[in-house]
Amino acid sequence: MLNGDEWHIALRDYFTHHALKREQAEECVTQVFLRYHAKADAPPWDADTPPPLFWRLARDVLCEHFRRQTREKQRLEKLQCALTCNAETCVETLAVDELDAERFANSLPERLRQVLELRLQGYTCAQIAEQMSLSPGTVQAYLAELRKKFVKYYGYDPTKSPSRDGNIYGSLSGAEASASHREEERQNALEEVSGLDDGRSRLCMQRKEREVETSHLWWQQR
Repeated sequence: MLNGDEWHIALRDYFTHHALKREQAEECVTQVFLRYHAKADAPPWDADTPPPLFWRLARDVLCEHFRRQTREKQRLEKLQCALTCNAETCVETLAVDELDAERFANSLPERLRQVLELRLQGYTCAQIAEQMSLSPGTVQAYLAELRKKFVKYYGYDPTKSPSRDGNIYGSLSGAEASASHREEERQNALEEVSGLDDGRSRLCMQRKEREVETSHLWWQQR
């Protein structure tokens, strides 16, 4: 009978055999063990040989990994194209957008923030439900609530418009920010990003990624 360490090594070798890097393989191993324990309520090494469920979960995790890689590649290609077409974007504006997005995420309850992070990573509704041990209906309710909070904060619906057409700097109350408040927000953002030599390209990438995700991913229920 294999002990826990031997199971770990065998599973890690399975993933590295399929061209995963060591760090990626370790992450996948952790996912398999967590999912197996959640379904079987026991560690796999209690059995004499690897049960079918164990290897099915390993294949599922491997397939999800490759799907994420494909989605990431597609997003990067879109971002590269967008950056090429928008190379003159002001770095100060990008800095304000980045800080505003962080404020929105930080204002969310823990559960909603977890759903948001998984959605931005490309997880479907069903995958989020499995990852968080929730029902698909609960996840759909979280996505609907997340959409409402986004509309209230930013003043527009990302499923209907890919850009802000109101309340450009966001407000938890939903009220339009005054001109003086907007200027104060911009000055604070400029102070926080002053001294960054290579901030332009990084912030451009982050902003475009948010735009792509917001328009096509956050609340599209599958």
